[in-house]
Amino acid sequence: ITGAGGSVVESGYPSFQRAVALADGSVALVWRNDGFNFSTGTWGSTAGVWFSKVTKAGAVLTPVRLDTLGYPEAPDLAVTPDRRVAVVWSGGDEATGTTRVHLQYLGEGGALLGSRITIASYLTGAGSYRYPQVGALPDGNVMVMWRGGAVTSSGSEISTRVFDPSGRAVSTAQRLAT
Repeated sequence: ITGAGGSVVESGYPSFQRAVALADGSVALVWRNDGFNFSTGTWGSTAGVWFSKVTKAGAVLTPVRLDTLGYPEAPDLAVTPDRRVAVVWSGGDEATGTTRVHLQYLGEGGALLGSRITIASYLTGAGSYRYPQVGALPDGNVMVMWRGGAVTSSGSEISTRVFDPSGRAVSTAQRLAT
């Protein structure tokens, strides 16, 4: 990915990319990068979840890295009625063997709004939390849905939880399916 002036600001193998249109005619983007440097054949420092924006004129804003912990994956994003961008993703922490689902709010230009929020955490081995999705609600809150939990003979579960604009949970986690 190149930023202002054409300089490469992120290399590696991007995947799990998502895009959403913004009210100003631009497009917000989010993706995961594994950080592999093909030039050197090594894992580099660009691993993480990234956010950027393509303006209506086609200019790409310099990407912002949202997470570098473990092996982040499966980001998703939604735009709230008050024009905040909510980004969710899952990621593992190799040191503790824990998988987590995170939520981060951003302004339309990419400025972080508050801190990253861990909305679900699971010690791996018997299960994990993965593949979150986010939807904006008419009242400005967001609903996050993710797969995971303990793996049983009937499979894993789907859960949801609602968060307000400050990132505070306004509902308990609800299990939808097992």
